[in-house]
Amino acid sequence: MVKIGTGFSIGYMEESTWGTAASTVAHNLDPRGGMESLQGEVDHITPESLSFRGMDSSQFVAGMRRVSGNVTHDLRFGGGWPMFLSHLTGHKFSTTGAASPYTHTTQLGMDLSLGTVQPQTRGITFLVDREGSNASASTKAWKYSGCRPTACDMTFAQGSIATASWEFVGKDVENATLPASVALPTNDYITNPSAGGGTLVKSVKFGTDGSETGYDVRSMSLHLEQATAERRNLEDATQLQPVAGGNFIASGSFEIEAPDNVAAFDAFTAAYRALTTNSLVMTVEGAVLTGSTNASLAFDFPKVRVTNVGEPQVADHGLILRTVEWEAVYSGTPATGVGTCTLITSDAVGYTAA
Repeated sequence: MVKIGTGFSIGYMEESTWGTAASTVAHNLDPRGGMESLQGEVDHITPESLSFRGMDSSQFVAGMRRVSGNVTHDLRFGGGWPMFLSHLTGHKFSTTGAASPYTHTTQLGMDLSLGTVQPQTRGITFLVDREGSNASASTKAWKYSGCRPTACDMTFAQGSIATASWEFVGKDVENATLPASVALPTNDYITNPSAGGGTLVKSVKFGTDGSETGYDVRSMSLHLEQATAERRNLEDATQLQPVAGGNFIASGSFEIEAPDNVAAFDAFTAAYRALTTNSLVMTVEGAVLTGSTNASLAFDFPKVRVTNVGEPQVADHGLILRTVEWEAVYSGTPATGVGTCTLITSDAVGYTAA
């Protein structure tokens, strides 16, 4: 049967034990073209024989197996994707609220020995249906097990839906039965402009922790990364449970209208020149959930260093803009790490756990 893209789906579930594939999926992502590049890889070991002028076909040996690739999706105010962030940071979201709206919080770069540590011993299983709507009853989906995110890039731009792009490593891939049905999330998309009404929180606030100044930003991006050490032994073709192999990195940028340069340099230039650290809060809001509470996604970094001040260069008659680049540093508190992610949503749980 000829395959077509219509009917493509990608579902995922947390594993109760890292590397043991989940039997079903709990969440699905909105299918978009080019949204995933997961691939099972096998090393080919080829001895160099001197017997012939070509390679001996009987001397190929299968080596190590692994999974790698990218998963990109539109961001919603919930819908299960916080699972990816929990497994990137190594800590599960904590939840407060007896009814909607619920507040889900996790720390970024928190000490791995503290708090809720289940994600560190669990993996993510992906079930990818690439067979399309022409698939016959005998065709199979691709099931990737032992997957763990190592980096994420979130993009928030004007006139668009926010996106998240995750890099994954994993243990192995196998064939699996096609999903019987696909239930997509129904949470509102995170969009710019916001779907919320009234006075919204400024998307970027910068300054003294607790009393930051809000700025008008035209776009912003966030990069989160946790280096992962691959563990192997001599017996198995697939890797062992991976562990954190470096610092937790949080960095990003935002484009703003150039602030006035008055008696002193603006806040960003002053911080850049003096190598001082300030608090940075990134917030995107959605529609009202109840009362005066909007759906929202916020990242709060108590200490960030401006790494590129983006001095405003005049290019034409239009607005003078600048792009400020930053990176978060350790907050000084093990239970905080480098920052906090807070999601306010109608979902009672951040994601369905194993």
